[in-house]
Amino acid sequence: MAKRFRLINVRIKVVVISERLRQSILRQNLTNVNLRHGCISCKKVKTLMSAYHTLCDAMNQANAFYGNLLLASIFFTFIDITEVLYFFFIYVHKEYKIFLCSIGACTVSDASFLMLVALSSSGVSEAAGETASLIRKQINLELNSDLREQLKSSLLQLLNKRVEFSAAGFFQINKQTIISMAAAVTTYLVIMIQFQSQFS
Repeated sequence: MAKRFRLINVRIKVVVISERLRQSILRQNLTNVNLRHGCISCKKVKTLMSAYHTLCDAMNQANAFYGNLLLASIFFTFIDITEVLYFFFIYVHKEYKIFLCSIGACTVSDASFLMLVALSSSGVSEAAGETASLIRKQINLELNSDLREQLKSSLLQLLNKRVEFSAAGFFQINKQTIISMAAAVTTYLVIMIQFQSQFS
């Protein structure tokens, strides 16, 4: 999905650049220029924004379908990482090398899963969020009034759009999620190791 959002952004940029080139040619008073090209540019932007909204709808459906699964996966992976690291710190002083290697592999596997989920979700959100700033920059360029109005209309439609994956609505899944989970795992590990040292 992130690639599709980026493709839409690139095509909006291309439409605006081609319109600016057309206007510079018109200023040179060439007679063989298609005067209705400005309307075509507006239609292209409208079509691209329609594709953008279709992608947003598809993402919202995917979010609704996979939200509970993501919540359960992230929760159980978080518990697993915390538990496995706890056992790693307990047995690190002992001579259980095979056990420690399997614990390390399990931790790397779980952490890789979380990173993959968070980075891909964050990539989609960032790519979709770039569209509004791109359109804002394009509006400030020298454009004909029809295309500028179309871009303004598109920008107004994007103001209330939030494109983010969430875990069943409990929290957003992005890069910040990884940092928060790492901090929580560290906190729980410190607490559990302190309890272990008190009772042993």
